[in-house]
Amino acid sequence: MAQHLGESLTLDGIARDLLTSRSRLCAAFRAETGEGLGAYVRRARMERAANLLEVASVSVAEVASAVGYPRAWRSKGDGGQKGTGPF
Repeated sequence: MAQHLGESLTLDGIARDLLTSRSRLCAAFRAETGEGLGAYVRRARMERAANLLEVASVSVAEVASAVGYPRAWRSKGDGGQKGTGPF
């Protein structure tokens, strides 16, 4: 999972890749980790973003894109809407 944080992750896509249902995936993930899948992805992305901001000379927009939020940081000139996603 950690190797794919920069990609668009959806419950349906992950479940499909693992040949299971969304509900089984969520239940199994929570049983194994004690954390919901969405919460895990958000936390892991924020940890990676914090790490990149500390060690790399890249913009916030580049970091956002690298951790799976390619449209999260937009200028006021384009309506100021944040990108949305399943996680």
